Amino acid sequence: MNLLRNSLSIFFILLLAGCAINSKLNLIDKEQLLLEHLESWNEFQADGIVTVNYDNFVFRKNINIKKTSDIFKITVYDSGIFGMKPEPFLTVKIDSLIQIKTQSAEPEFFALDRFPGLQFFLKPLQLLKFKNQIIRNNILNFDENTTIRFSEEMKIKSIKQLSKEFSIDFFYETDLTGIEVWQNKIDLIKIEIDKITRKRD
Repeated sequence: MNLLRNSLSIFFILLLAGCAINSKLNLIDKEQLLLEHLESWNEFQADGIVTVNYDNFVFRKNINIKKTSDIFKITVYDSGIFGMKPEPFLTVKIDSLIQIKTQSAEPEFFALDRFPGLQFFLKPLQLLKFKNQIIRNNILNFDENTTIRFSEEMKIKSIKQLSKEFSIDFFYETDLTGIEVWQNKIDLIKIEIDKITRKRD
């Protein structure tokens, strides 16, 4: 009887130890996935199609998204007749400020803190200081109004501003394939990414 009891005790100790090791490895794996995902936002270039739906006005145009270590730049192109000589129709540049420029108007400037959460796309690795909360909950409550959600693969799923009913959703296959911007449950902007390239060592 004592032998059986001792054997069962050893079995359960090993089982619990194994569970603890697997849990630890899982946390380590998640941290590595988070690091790799955030690094993927450091530098890249993407091309695709953007559909904008604003005040019953809808248009589809070519889009280029460029991220370097210093800026995040989105350019929407007006392709012109027969798609020749594309010209920038709209440019959004994010660094210390948000600059918005159209073909027919002077640039407008906005403070970056008007859009909490976006600053992390300039320096994505800053999110690592919140890694414990992200890994544990798949969510980062950046402030009382702004929430960043992560998938089980530690990829950014959405950025939401609750007071404005505003959200940016991100879609992936092996890499980023789409971005959608919503406000008041209206799909304002839909970006379909056809090609994405990254700097290789």
